[in-house]
Amino acid sequence: MVDVPLLGIAFERVVAGDSLAARSQSGDDIVAVHAGRAEFDLGDGRVEVAGAGAILVIGPDGRHRIRSVSEKALLLLRVSASPV
Repeated sequence: MVDVPLLGIAFERVVAGDSLAARSQSGDDIVAVHAGRAEFDLGDGRVEVAGAGAILVIGPDGRHRIRSVSEKALLLLRVSASPV
């Protein structure tokens, strides 16, 4: 038997200067920046800024926040994997 993770997929729009609520998850989060620039506060003192075309993988149990740091809306595709 093979355990396949449960997947959640969301396309999110964040207006300039706003942020998504801080979150943590039990599995990996894969975030692809489609448009704009995002600041990823990874909760452990690390902050990454990424633009369109970037893909970030945020490991499990990491509390993080995503903020739009562009003049226009930030568009993200988020895939969240939860262990079964």
